[in-house]
Amino acid sequence: MDTQKRLDEFQSKLDGLKKKTDLLQENLANAGVTVSSQDESVTVTVGPNGSLQNLSLSHRAAEHSPPRLTALIMQTVGRAQRQVAQRVAEAFAPIGANTAAMRMLTSYLPPADEDTDGHDGTPSHGEPSVPDGPPAAPPRPAAHPLASAPPAAPPRAARPRPAGGDEDETEVQPW
Repeated sequence: MDTQKRLDEFQSKLDGLKKKTDLLQENLANAGVTVSSQDESVTVTVGPNGSLQNLSLSHRAAEHSPPRLTALIMQTVGRAQRQVAQRVAEAFAPIGANTAAMRMLTSYLPPADEDTDGHDGTPSHGEPSVPDGPPAAPPRPAAHPLASAPPAAPPRAARPRPAGGDEDETEVQPW
């Protein structure tokens, strides 16, 4: 095969890869989503990395009790994060739609239409599922083995140095 022909084929492959990476960058930049709760009392924006970028509460948010509003916020953020994850995975499709890496990535994604309340994984429709009454106290963490050790003695104050002594000024006196 002629050297020039090889160079032309290589350049063609590079050009194709450049187009794919440009498309990937554009798709990733546009992968963020804004999602509202069903009653539109909560609106969230989630960036391409899954981070919460904005949270907005409408006047309708005041109609919910604090536990219900908390659950509604978490549910809405979860829906937005699932949509972003789906979009990010789709953004990589031009580079390797049918590769082992892509299959592995997409195997971790929940279905895009999955709508769970975040408590037990069961589908939630409408109002988030929140038990009535005050929220249960979180479980206490297991005690660390050193947690029962007596506290360390406080550090001792340094003694003042005698004035005009013949000690080197840079010498440290730990006692």
